[in-house]
Amino acid sequence: METPSNYPTNFALKAENNRAIWSAAAIMIQANVLAPLTLLSMNTYHGGDWQLACCITCFFMVVIPVLSAQPMLWVARAFLLSTSVHLAIILFNFLS
Repeated sequence: METPSNYPTNFALKAENNRAIWSAAAIMIQANVLAPLTLLSMNTYHGGDWQLACCITCFFMVVIPVLSAQPMLWVARAFLLSTSVHLAIILFNFLS
């Protein structure tokens, strides 16, 4: 039985066989869902330049491990961190 603390690690190790599919899904979610929603919230609620810089940095934080063929563990961690930063910026824009 998996404990909650090692579930992401086990998931990433099992996903290594389908690395191309998971990597494509991560980039697709980043480019087609998270980035437009973040940019829309920044445009609507007048977000600052620091938000754009954070979003671009987080986007490339996912793209670079995918393009450099890093293990899926690195791609999954970068995707989770990037998703949480994007959602935090969206929430910040909605609440401010």
